[in-house]
Amino acid sequence: MSNLNSLSFYNNQDLILDNNVLELKKLEFLNLGFTNIDQIVDELSTLRHLKELDLSGNGFDEIPSSLFLLNKLEKLSLDNNKIAEIPTEISQLEFLKVLDVRFNNIRQVSKKIHDLNLSEFLLTGNPFLLMSELQNTNVNDMLNRIFSIYDEYDKSKSIDLSNLGIAYVPDLSQFSDLESLNLSDNNIKLESYTLEDKKDETIKYKVYCENDENFKRLTKFKNIDLSKNDISEIPKYLTAITTLEVLDLNSNNIEEIPKSFLNLINLKELKLSDNPVSRVQGFDINKLPIEIIDFLLFNQKKEEVPLNEAKILVLGDENSGKSSLVERLVYNRFNAEYNSTRAIDILGFELSKNIFIDKLKKFQWSKKDKMTLLDDEHYIYAFEECYDNLIKVNIWDFAGQEVTYQVHNLFMSEESLYLLVIDGQKENNIIENLDWLEAISANADAPPVIIVVTKHENNQAYRIEEKEYQERYKDGYLKVCYVSAKENIGFDELKFSIELQLGKLQSINEKIPIEYMKVKKHIEKILIESKENEDFESYILEANEFDKICREHKITDRKEKKNLRVILNDIGTIIGSANDEMHVINPAWIIKVLYEIIRSKDINDGGELNLNSFDDIMKNNSYSERHYKWIIDFLIKNKIALEQDESMVLIPSRLPVNSPEGFSKENYMKVDKEFGLNFRYRYKKRFKKSILFDFIIQMQKYIVESEVKYWANGVFLEYKGAKAVVISNKIYKTIDIHLPINNEESRELLVKIRDKIDEISKKDWDIDDDWDIVKEIAIVQDNRPVRYKSYKFLKFKKEEGVTTVELDIWGKPTEFELSDLLDRYEGDDVEENEIVKLKKDEKKNFEKYLRGFSKEYEIAINSSEDSEDFERCSDNAGNQARKTAETFCK
Repeated sequence: MSNLNSLSFYNNQDLILDNNVLELKKLEFLNLGFTNIDQIVDELSTLRHLKELDLSGNGFDEIPSSLFLLNKLEKLSLDNNKIAEIPTEISQLEFLKVLDVRFNNIRQVSKKIHDLNLSEFLLTGNPFLLMSELQNTNVNDMLNRIFSIYDEYDKSKSIDLSNLGIAYVPDLSQFSDLESLNLSDNNIKLESYTLEDKKDETIKYKVYCENDENFKRLTKFKNIDLSKNDISEIPKYLTAITTLEVLDLNSNNIEEIPKSFLNLINLKELKLSDNPVSRVQGFDINKLPIEIIDFLLFNQKKEEVPLNEAKILVLGDENSGKSSLVERLVYNRFNAEYNSTRAIDILGFELSKNIFIDKLKKFQWSKKDKMTLLDDEHYIYAFEECYDNLIKVNIWDFAGQEVTYQVHNLFMSEESLYLLVIDGQKENNIIENLDWLEAISANADAPPVIIVVTKHENNQAYRIEEKEYQERYKDGYLKVCYVSAKENIGFDELKFSIELQLGKLQSINEKIPIEYMKVKKHIEKILIESKENEDFESYILEANEFDKICREHKITDRKEKKNLRVILNDIGTIIGSANDEMHVINPAWIIKVLYEIIRSKDINDGGELNLNSFDDIMKNNSYSERHYKWIIDFLIKNKIALEQDESMVLIPSRLPVNSPEGFSKENYMKVDKEFGLNFRYRYKKRFKKSILFDFIIQMQKYIVESEVKYWANGVFLEYKGAKAVVISNKIYKTIDIHLPINNEESRELLVKIRDKIDEISKKDWDIDDDWDIVKEIAIVQDNRPVRYKSYKFLKFKKEEGVTTVELDIWGKPTEFELSDLLDRYEGDDVEENEIVKLKKDEKKNFEKYLRGFSKEYEIAINSSEDSEDFERCSDNAGNQARKTAETFCK
């Protein structure tokens, strides 16, 4: 043992040395690297025969003075410590050939080091060094270069170190007056590294920086050029230089930028061309730096988590059994004395994703959701593993009174499962039930719907006309379940269907940035605390409060915040659009408030509400002045109310049901024995009950100034002396426009009315004007309308050169002059008016669009006998016509 020549304890973290090691007088090679050794170091001076000593990675902040007594030492490894200085005493090691002090914090090197005849001086990874470790470089030349750089740049405002093979950004904190640094065309990587990396001696050109403070001292620094390097990661210390005005990072390998870029508040020019990050679609190098940073931070990939949330909307007529259904689903109980829901109940419960996986394991779906049993080798796993395996399900149980229907529309969304509840004791209620189905279609694009027929214990033989419902809802999933909440019948099948459909909602597996989830949890915590403390003031979150929460969770980009608002509104965490100044965080509270308003006894017979009575309406709902303003604005913005003046609003859903006393369409149309203009919209599929309310709100300036202006199904209008009445019929899905006089002003008013109806149908409902609506004109005989015919059909006949058309009137074939039927409407066609309005460069495309349709309609006309047959034939040609039109428009 005493003759031992070499000994290594490398990376032995539990090493405890005793004095026996010091007795090894012939020891020449000793490795104590990464052992956290701090004892007996001073005693190492007794090992006078040591030639190589490795003390790397032990946390020394200075070179132990005892080492300078090892006068036979040839190689000394002190890399990966915290040494700040190489002192003059180093010159005592006269036989030293290799000195390794890489990855320390060396800021000062004594010029006495020139007295040594070093063959290798390893300095990589120190803030002192301005050059990389280069192979075959003469050590003395390197030392001379180091000292000359310090002498040359000590007081300089500009340093040019381009094209020198530099591997990292040096510590520049001692250059207090430095303003500009050129490090272009080097080998700089700017990579971070770990302690384990430091132990790997094959890793070169790594950056070591103790903290950002050194760079924050550069208070005059304005310009840095790091172009044409090998930078892929930007360290925080670079973005700590807040005085920076120009940062050139062109021609590197940067894939993303850190959020700390937002610290560069004085940046005037940011160059990122020829980097992977600049290849993001929409990137514009000519934008301002803050715009570039915002764009990249918004678009670069973020850590994401599943949203894991679903919403079930329970709809149906009053007393259909909705609340009892929910009670049985959530709590598995039945309350025979359950009162009808006055506003809304929102109940939440949690499901495990394993439930969905178990349901999905042995089933696969066709497009029509017909399930096929699979063998064990073909299981389907539809969900990814995530940090949270629980699904939050919120059931929204709406009130069923008809006056509240317009409020329901505000909260319908595609990312919801709908339970349409039908009273099994009302067998002749198909029209009302189909209205609900069409209301869902009008507000969401084919979401899954489960029709739940309740009270099955009283009428077990009853079955709804499923084929009729499927025909009305053929674009989406539709399932029918028969249940009895009282007897707990049919709920196993219902729960199975619910779990299947919930599992396919996008919101279950939609991934959102983890910062979004943190904001969502933050808002939910505020709601819980406000309920516990009865702090109703906190039910409304102002925009600046929302922004503060976002900043707290590192969301600063405007687009990100807007996108987050949309997501939170869709799932019901907040109520309010992306541009609202305030957001409600308690949906049940605001829905209850809205119901209180539209049901108020203070609304007069004309549907008008004096806002001075608001305090009485809200007496059961704690609210403040800011609540009041937000609620009124919300009513008006969402078309639930129409502002009459500062103190009065109109509630369209409370308009009188009956038409004005003494009014009839026939009498209204007869003026001087001449019948006026009559135009009809007939909706083939979707018809929104609130269409007239929307029309009234948007056509306010044309509504007559008289005591009687409108009722639930009609409204009177006036323009330049011309008068009109618009009447909707929910049962027949029609809107009739009647103008008693046929003159230029009446035709102008008709165009305005049609334009607005088309706009509401297409924009607000996304109804295809050419395929979902039949536009008809009245056929007048003996000065009275005898039936309606397709306006488009008659126009095509006339364009073919046909002068007369034979139509069936009361079972009798009757010939009409096309000019007599159409002349009064010619020039009023919306499509023709739109052509006049189009720019010249758009006009040709639109004309091609019409020709594309006319070609397909020609087929329909040639194979049809009358307008009804024409509509059927045109529907059959519809898909091809649509493709033709789209091709022409392109």
